[in-house]
Amino acid sequence: DTAVSIEEEETPEEVKENMRLNKQIIETIKLQPWRMKKKYKILRKAKTYVRKHEGELAQSKRSKDVLAKYTLLWSRGWNRFKREVANFMVMLTPWEMRIKRIESHFGSVVASYFTFLRWVFWINCFISAFVCCFLMVPEVKYNST
Repeated sequence: DTAVSIEEEETPEEVKENMRLNKQIIETIKLQPWRMKKKYKILRKAKTYVRKHEGELAQSKRSKDVLAKYTLLWSRGWNRFKREVANFMVMLTPWEMRIKRIESHFGSVVASYFTFLRWVFWINCFISAFVCCFLMVPEVKYNST
């Protein structure tokens, strides 16, 4: 019913074994046919155990461990930065959030239609700029002289 844990003092081997079991629980909890409340409770206990004991096992000051720690921190920061940039790009896409809201109410077919309309709008803008630059501007320039 609960995550693997032992209340009394544990040896490093027992801690490693319990860490392995708790990590296995964290990975496979989704597959269990239990109520969500029970899954969350077990998952919370397993993650707490792993967080508590992971630091104890890896408290060495070797340069390899320090480098691994900073590499992990840097990779997490980089992934977060990439996610934030992707979210920002979604926000910059015209009407993206409105189309997402429409999609949530009416489905992906309607959202695809509005995405197509947005594409047609941009094609129309490009063609209008093309006509303006290569037809209207020379006409105005050479007729005025």
